Amino acid sequence: MAFRGVALMAVASSLLLAGCAAPASVPAGPSVAEIDSVVQQQLDSQWDSYPGLEGAMKPQVDRVAFTSAETWASMQVSCLNERGIDAREVSGGYTVEGLDDPVAARVAMWVCLGEYPRDPRDAGYLSDPQILYMYDFYVSRLGPCMKLLGYAVSDPPAREDYVDRLRSGNYWSPYFAEGWEPQRIDVEKWERVDFECGRLPDDPYHQYHPLSWVEGR
Repeated sequence: MAFRGVALMAVASSLLLAGCAAPASVPAGPSVAEIDSVVQQQLDSQWDSYPGLEGAMKPQVDRVAFTSAETWASMQVSCLNERGIDAREVSGGYTVEGLDDPVAARVAMWVCLGEYPRDPRDAGYLSDPQILYMYDFYVSRLGPCMKLLGYAVSDPPAREDYVDRLRSGNYWSPYFAEGWEPQRIDVEKWERVDFECGRLPDDPYHQYHPLSWVEGR
């Protein structure tokens, strides 16, 4: 019995150590054409969601530059101000005031969204191979390692379903075993999981890790 216990400890230790090993190279990210398509789909969806634009002419918009979470609001405000709209930054977003022509203002807001959109990759958009790379890491390394640490990791979905699930926002992750509330992130807990099990590279997987919600991480 003692020998069996030692053997089980050795197996557990090998899995934990395997989690700390450097993973193979991350697959290439989405192509320029794919990113352009995603941005256009988001822009079209935004037009459809704006009230009062049913009969308005949708203008042609050419992207000027991508923005980040830090620069998006300021670029939107600058773009709107250049079009004569009184806009100012408010808590990471912006507000507009004194709209003489609400429809024209909404069209201008849509144009500015198209000229200075957020880069989908900054928000966690991955290529299909990158998604499957994440799935394989979760299933073969992170999930088993977290189970050894005592976390109640649920069974993964089928690999062939994972891309569609992630695209729809209804995806599986071993990190979900302990919940993932942005206002209640236990930094020490997740740092221990990282130390014992390893983690995917921040580029491009930062948004899929619990510590991404912690300021400065």
